[in-house]
Amino acid sequence: MFHVKRRPPPRPREWDADGLYAYGLRLLAPRARSERELRQRFQARGADASLIDAVVARLKDGGLIDDEAFARAWVESRRRASPRGDRLLQRELFAKGVVRPVADAAISQGSSDELELARAAAAKKARTLAAEPEPVFVRRLTDFLLRRGFEWDTASAVVRELAGQRDASR
Repeated sequence: MFHVKRRPPPRPREWDADGLYAYGLRLLAPRARSERELRQRFQARGADASLIDAVVARLKDGGLIDDEAFARAWVESRRRASPRGDRLLQRELFAKGVVRPVADAAISQGSSDELELARAAAAKKARTLAAEPEPVFVRRLTDFLLRRGFEWDTASAVVRELAGQRDASR
């Protein structure tokens, strides 16, 4: 039989303003975060609500928490790394705690041509589906684009275009 070393249960930490602020800085070092994300992380660590409010206010005053800048950066990053439609971006921002007007402004400000974004997203997937029969190709590519948050009209136009190119190359 193996002996398993058990860890003692974690002791609740007593947070002070400087300690919680330093923890917030460590959270913000790798990437920007929304105010709600930071509040959730602070609460998960057992910090007092009044202390959380004070530290969040201090981080805001220092310009380290800005939901508008966070939303713009999130949209730009997601569109560059793996193109997504406006619906999916909006859902992601809501999950991060960004309010609707701020999310809508970031999406419309960083808005590029949705058709081009859908083409970019579908190009790689179309190559992996190249050997599939036509109905399977169309269904899977359409489903892929819809899951990526593109509107039906956009997805169907891109799929028709790629299916036509596929037929022409055969």
